[in-house]
Amino acid sequence: MPCAGALAAQPQVLRAAVLTSLAGTQEVTLPHVLGPADFAPEGSRVRYRLDFELPAAAVAAAEDEPLGVYVPKMSLAGRLMLNGERVGACDLGALEQLRCLHRPYLFVLPASQWRAGANTLEFEIFATSRQMNGLSSVSIGPARLFGDGPYGWRRFEQVTVANGLAWAAFCMGGIALCVSLALRGECLYGWFGATALAIALSNLNYTLTAPPVPPQFFSWFVFSVNQAMVPLLMLTVLSFFRRDWPWARRGLIAFMLLGPAVVWLSGSNRTVVALLYVPFVLFGPLLAVAAIRWAWRSHRKADLWMALSFFSVVAVSFIDWFRLTGRSAFEGTYFVTYVIPSTIVVMGGTLASQLATALKTARELTATLDKRVAERTEALTLANQRLEELSTTDSLTGLANRRHFDDILAKEWQRARRLRHPLALLMIDVDHFKQFNDTYGHLAGDDCLRQVAQILKQRLLRGSDTAARFGGEEFAVITSMDLEGALHIAELIRQDVENHPVSVDGVDAVHVSVSIGLSALVPDGSRSPAQLISLADEALYRAKRAGRNCVRAAAAQCVAA
Repeated sequence: MPCAGALAAQPQVLRAAVLTSLAGTQEVTLPHVLGPADFAPEGSRVRYRLDFELPAAAVAAAEDEPLGVYVPKMSLAGRLMLNGERVGACDLGALEQLRCLHRPYLFVLPASQWRAGANTLEFEIFATSRQMNGLSSVSIGPARLFGDGPYGWRRFEQVTVANGLAWAAFCMGGIALCVSLALRGECLYGWFGATALAIALSNLNYTLTAPPVPPQFFSWFVFSVNQAMVPLLMLTVLSFFRRDWPWARRGLIAFMLLGPAVVWLSGSNRTVVALLYVPFVLFGPLLAVAAIRWAWRSHRKADLWMALSFFSVVAVSFIDWFRLTGRSAFEGTYFVTYVIPSTIVVMGGTLASQLATALKTARELTATLDKRVAERTEALTLANQRLEELSTTDSLTGLANRRHFDDILAKEWQRARRLRHPLALLMIDVDHFKQFNDTYGHLAGDDCLRQVAQILKQRLLRGSDTAARFGGEEFAVITSMDLEGALHIAELIRQDVENHPVSVDGVDAVHVSVSIGLSALVPDGSRSPAQLISLADEALYRAKRAGRNCVRAAAAQCVAA
């Protein structure tokens, strides 16, 4: 019999039990795996009885520090009785409706339920052909030691971590599916999202102890999701490395469709489920080796992380497959419960990194494209402006051409008519220009026209004034002035031309003159721009007949030079 001090320092571990089942009563050693004869095919309850001695000092000490019963595993479901009194169960509800096999339990009992001397613990366990593990070893000692020690760590591992990984996989799966819908046609994120969601759903086996659906359906759902998760993960790997193996893709998709039906028809039989994993046990290493080879050739860190992650899944899957077939230790959870979600987190991080890089690259390309578009737009605008200038400007003199002159005259006519302002037109002709050309040559004639055009530009200081080459050696000026103002500006132009000799061959200075005819009127409905031109042209001929180098106005006397 252990003393109270020993029990406080080292909990008592119970390994001897008496099993009462359909096969009868027998002594067993814990942990214990039930045989097919111990329960009904559809499942039934069995009972384990554990007798032990508890010192009176330990019972007295329980008043200050409660004793606890720590059970790492209780098959599908179980409840506990101490000395004939029920003290707890793995969850609320009938045992046939519960699934508690993946959780540790710590029952903390009051001192009044313990006896000094002989005590009896009884575990009522519900077992089926899908889960024949009966009962693990049982430990008795201060509840604080279990909470800070084995129970606390095991609960953190099997509940907290499993739930956290399930939620992480669920979130990543949802995000990946949204990305897949946004990208439209990018299969990688679709396969990855479906894999992550399947992993999250498969972990319901660890997070739910009281499923809201019948146990048979829940078992089928968990087995089916677990089996669908494997081909989905393989399709993700193939899609990540952009490898199209049609035979593998068709086979994996067909398995996802047929596997759940086989599991249901077999009643979620463990042997059938284990056999269904055989093709993956054979194909998994092949794909893992191929992935490492692809990653090695690509020299990309992302590919290497993906390949190593999948390789780790394949490695632990072999161990778990043997555990599923009953060839492993009783206690503990499947390694894939932690490895596959962790792998999904790594893969998700890799895909997120790739997506971030792609978005960054796309943003840079967009910025570069916007910059180039802006540059091209600016160049095109300048080109259009240049083209517009070429289409409206006389190439020799840089003044407005005849076409532009007609447009401006029409606009100014309408504006002057609307405002009832006068509009004047000056017609300017270089005197004896043909003789100038014959004497000095056409190139000198061109220089002469350019220099006369420059004088016009310098003299016209008003923004509304327009000088144009009307044709040949003739120029025209449109200005918003009355007759008196037009006569004044015309005389100034005539004087400027006369006082600025034209350079010939950059050396000789030749004096030239101009004759100017002008007309000015206030536009109204009875007149037109053509009449303004006609009057100015008539005045120009009058200036020429008057001896040239003078200004004449329509219906007025010529102003002599």
